[in-house]
Amino acid sequence: MDETTNIRLTAIETRLAAIESRLSAIEEAGTAKPRRRKELSPEERQAIRARLMEGKRKKAEAAEAALVAAAEAKKPNKKKEAHNGTSKTTDKG
Repeated sequence: MDETTNIRLTAIETRLAAIESRLSAIEEAGTAKPRRRKELSPEERQAIRARLMEGKRKKAEAAEAALVAAAEAKKPNKKKEAHNGTSKTTDKG
């Protein structure tokens, strides 16, 4: 019986070692490798910065336009009559 137990224990240990090696391979493959940053010339950096600032400016203008449109929509519509310099009352006498 002792020999059978040793054989089974050895088989279990072998399986455990195989599973641990597979797990370590999976964990190693799953780790993200650091990306190398692209080296940019000063001109490329300036161009990117200019595009970024232009995009921010356009976004701010669009937001401002939306605020103005919302404010205009909230105003009540009051129509004023044009008098063209003439009086509505007429003098008869």
